[in-house]
Amino acid sequence: MTQSDLEKFTEEMRQSTEKSSNSNNEWKLEKIEDVCLLNPGSINDSNFDHDTIQYLEISNLGDGYIEELEEYEIEDAPSRAKRTVSEGYSVLSTVRPNREHYVFIEEPPENLVVSTGFVVLYPRNPDLIMPEYLYYAVTHPVFIDYLDANATGSAYPAVNLDIIKKGVVPIPDWETQENIVETLGVFDSKIKQNVREIKKLRELRNILIPEILPPEKME
Repeated sequence: MTQSDLEKFTEEMRQSTEKSSNSNNEWKLEKIEDVCLLNPGSINDSNFDHDTIQYLEISNLGDGYIEELEEYEIEDAPSRAKRTVSEGYSVLSTVRPNREHYVFIEEPPENLVVSTGFVVLYPRNPDLIMPEYLYYAVTHPVFIDYLDANATGSAYPAVNLDIIKKGVVPIPDWETQENIVETLGVFDSKIKQNVREIKKLRELRNILIPEILPPEKME
């Protein structure tokens, strides 16, 4: 990524935030590496003392929601099961960013671990940047386009950590952050509710199938 590429991306992000904001307060553009902790936790840390893990792989993540977790004994866990996450972390897939596999972590099990195919982010100072706001900033279409444009590799295009560090996000005042989180949170809550309802309907459908279509008829 050249300096001109970074300047172009910065200007696109600036224009996008100006269009979406009715506030007269100043929005500061900050580099991810300056305002975020990246991949702050690992199962190799001394404070991780679980014998089993709940594992999140990229394929088990939808657009903003977790489809399912896999449980493993820690000695049998996949080699990519390394990153620990906590409440308020933003988790984004670094592989094929345009597929928009990301999620904001809420009420996770203590032994939740995600693949190294994700990047995990959390504000360095959550008193200045709301974790929820950071999530919306790094899943903004402009930021996702930036990641996608800088992904490398033919079979599994992925973006490296250095590219993510150099990305920029707009940081408004606290009140503006709260307004953005409150507005977008309504949509995310509805999405999660719909996902839960779809899961229940799928389970009911699977129960009903053998009752109305007896298995012996399939032989």
